[in-house]
Amino acid sequence: MTENRSVSLDPVPADIPGRVAWLARRYMKNSRDALFTDYLREIMVVNENGAIVPIARRNPLTNETSGVAVRGESGDGKTTMIDRNIGALPGFVRAEPGIPGNWLRCRVPPEATIKGVGELIARDTSYGGFSDKATANAIWATARHRMTETGICLLWLDEAHHLLRPGTGRNPAAALQTLKHLLQGDDAVAVVLSGTALLTEGLLKDPETDRRFMRFDLGPLALGKDDALKLRTFVDRCCTMLDLPLPSDPHLCERIVVASNGSLGRSLDLARAIISKTITDRRDTVELEVAGRLYRMRTGSGEIHPFMAKEWPDVRNRLLEEGWM
Repeated sequence: MTENRSVSLDPVPADIPGRVAWLARRYMKNSRDALFTDYLREIMVVNENGAIVPIARRNPLTNETSGVAVRGESGDGKTTMIDRNIGALPGFVRAEPGIPGNWLRCRVPPEATIKGVGELIARDTSYGGFSDKATANAIWATARHRMTETGICLLWLDEAHHLLRPGTGRNPAAALQTLKHLLQGDDAVAVVLSGTALLTEGLLKDPETDRRFMRFDLGPLALGKDDALKLRTFVDRCCTMLDLPLPSDPHLCERIVVASNGSLGRSLDLARAIISKTITDRRDTVELEVAGRLYRMRTGSGEIHPFMAKEWPDVRNRLLEEGWM
């Protein structure tokens, strides 16, 4: 099936470490991929053939670019989705230190200051470094110039909510102004921000910055809907490629979605982990006992959890009674 083509892109190794590594690389294409690409079509130039090209789209009246803020909780799969979909665009090459490209990912560390992020961007565009006396304004002027000079059209600030947190040495107001300025002037680039709810809450504190960023909220999976159903196809396909029988419980993926609180990223991570443990434990099939044991190891859960060894309708009703759903 189209959504799971990545399952079989490379051959499955025969040894256990190789099989586990193969499984860890599997990605399930889902509805968010198409949605995110649609956002990219709003901030990048689209050519006469309808293809997204590595040129930031500018407002002809203001010469400004624009951005998109992707919000999701930790583990929701933001980073993987953004990285894969930008990287899959023809002509888009990710820049890294010493490696030229036309788009740049900067991961914002938890302790980041706006000055420090400017230094990271300059470093990743192969700038030599700054003196200790360099101001934030000077650093960002250099970072913007370096992006223009090296042909960067799109900047992705991953974990951008860290910039907007208050605290010693931090300046959320200055960070908001810097984000706005990234979209203004001859050195402007298109910007993707990704982070938790703190990101969109922080943007709201400055309407001038907020209105320049479209919003893409990663909502939860709904049982019985397309992406939840694709998860079962993905799991079945992985098992087939790994020469494992299909899971013994036909409702395993529904249990996984509930155990992951509807998070697509965490559901995929848990599904891969369950299959991986089946492999490393040298078991012949994916069973509830393995899933339950792994889930308890990860969460410290007690006897009541989605992988209890009862029929799924009975387990679901028990979980409802206990306030799980």
